[in-house]
Amino acid sequence: MAKGIFGEIIFKTKSGKTEDDLLDKANDMISEASLDRLKRMAFEVDATAKKLIQRRSSGITYKRGNITHVASKPGDPSNIDTGRLINSIDHNVDKLLKIATIGTNLEYGKFLEFGTKHIAARPWLSRAFRAITQRFKNKDLKSKGPTK
Repeated sequence: MAKGIFGEIIFKTKSGKTEDDLLDKANDMISEASLDRLKRMAFEVDATAKKLIQRRSSGITYKRGNITHVASKPGDPSNIDTGRLINSIDHNVDKLLKIATIGTNLEYGKFLEFGTKHIAARPWLSRAFRAITQRFKNKDLKSKGPTK
């Protein structure tokens, strides 16, 4: 649409669509593609975080009652102990804001990720995020599973 002193001139295609209609459709297509990419990326970060936790890292072995646990080495993603962390990892995509959130609702997830004054960090989410963003930079991933 061109605007001038004497009003608006609306360009129409042979199909009767206006230039604005075509621009809106193009923007919608770009928006849908971006949202699909965000969904795929969130799904991949979620899945990769879970895979990283499932890998065993050899660290200190200790007992809690009858249960023996092998802690991961500092700097490696945490090892599975009870399974609560890995089962709580989830992702959500806000379609309107185009924001993905990935993580856990368990408080100790952040202690493992960033460490505390008593334990060294065992990053599981940031490592997954870096791996997937690098893959997305290098090539366009095909969806490997359902998205939310």
